[in-house]
Amino acid sequence: REHDLIIGTFGRSIWIMDDIRPLRSIAKTQADILAQPLATFPAPDAYQVTYRSVDGNRFVADAHYSGENRPRGALLTLWINPDSLRKDLKKKVEVTVEVKDMEGAIIRTYKRKVDSCFNRMTWNLRQDGFRFPSRRTPKPGSSLPSGSEVVPGEYEVVFSYKKYRDSTRVKVIGDPRVPGHDEAMQNKQQASKELEGIVEVAAEGFKRLREARKT
Repeated sequence: REHDLIIGTFGRSIWIMDDIRPLRSIAKTQADILAQPLATFPAPDAYQVTYRSVDGNRFVADAHYSGENRPRGALLTLWINPDSLRKDLKKKVEVTVEVKDMEGAIIRTYKRKVDSCFNRMTWNLRQDGFRFPSRRTPKPGSSLPSGSEVVPGEYEVVFSYKKYRDSTRVKVIGDPRVPGHDEAMQNKQQASKELEGIVEVAAEGFKRLREARKT
């Protein structure tokens, strides 16, 4: 149901590989999908999980068993063909990631460095944020910081590099254990937009002061 592969060794441990949809897609297409220079795969549902600190020891020492949690956010798998992009892979390849909402508007844009073959990464379920007043000038082409969490719904994640492009869809689900979660996310996003308007005015004023000082 969860598309995870769980292997239990002989009374010693349990090993879990999260989301084997990519392997199933390869089998279904008889590996034809691997011939593409860039390809992505169906993504699992992403839950906006609410965490809290664990009971007991906060910092564990030796001989304490603890499994590694699944990464938070939307789990994404990207294929980079080492044969098609052999020249590009001599240096680090940066793909552009765009997240579109249900109306098709781009709400988040950022870049990720990738390597040949399979790449696992996550989208933190946040939209573009805004820059606060700062003495530092942003580098040209730098991505905006991540902002508030998106509201539950369906989103499209588009990967692109040069002329190559592929996309997948992600269903974002609110934490089912928290009453009123979806409504709270709506209110939080509205408050974030109001804050952004205030900060934009302050940031523009600070930018003009910085330019005046240079002059």
